[in-house]
Amino acid sequence: MIFKNHMKAVCEYNNNSIEIINFTHYAEDDVDGNPYNCTFTVKIVSNGFQGITECECDYNEWLKFVDNLDKLYNFKINVVTLNDISYGSKVTFNLDNSGHIDISGVLYGEHAEQSLHFSFAADQTCLVNFIDGLKSF
Repeated sequence: MIFKNHMKAVCEYNNNSIEIINFTHYAEDDVDGNPYNCTFTVKIVSNGFQGITECECDYNEWLKFVDNLDKLYNFKINVVTLNDISYGSKVTFNLDNSGHIDISGVLYGEHAEQSLHFSFAADQTCLVNFIDGLKSF
């Protein structure tokens, strides 16, 4: 069974953003132990540059990422990373003690022929709608 979600989750701050769309969970692959059981698209807008890529991960890692973002928002942890297991893209949320977040990472295109290294500042308040969007997947 395939669970597709056409909703999106967006964290936007000062014209910079991370957006996750087209989340799909392949439940049969998950049950069979295939770690490539979730796909989604990540779009980054960072200081005038943009990148978009397709990512894959294990559903359990996805659930951990969403749970950890909630913990980050509540100052229980300081760093959360979303890792793509296909081409190595990653997004890291790094929270300081005053509620400022550095969102950084690298997006790789297909076969890692293109890449976008990015970093932008945000405020923890922009995470509320983002986390809610991720939980709706």
